[in-house]
Amino acid sequence: MKITKKEGLKGIRIKHNKTLFWIIIALLILLILLIVYIRVIGKDEEDVLLSEEEFCGISTNDGCELVGDCVVVGCSGQVCQNKNNEMTTTTCEYRDCYNHEKYMMQCTCYEEKCMWKRFLKL
Repeated sequence: MKITKKEGLKGIRIKHNKTLFWIIIALLILLILLIVYIRVIGKDEEDVLLSEEEFCGISTNDGCELVGDCVVVGCSGQVCQNKNNEMTTTTCEYRDCYNHEKYMMQCTCYEEKCMWKRFLKL
């Protein structure tokens, strides 16, 4: 039996390692998809937790053209309305469900109406 020493990369046979290479690539793709799926499901679970006591802010659905047309008003910051309309009067009581930051809500112009909409935290 004769053993020959080969130096450098010429001695490595890529042909034999192609199957292993594609298996590793497939596993990496599956891992990435699993991570993305878990992150998406995690957001849905968070929404379920928040919905136990839902956000109870008020949308006036006043007409608007731009996001800047809509403002948060009310003694507890629970009303989303057009800045040009007469300010809505509310009682000065605070409820935790008015906390738009906790529920990831923003007062915005959506479909030409001032309303609360959920935003995603990045």
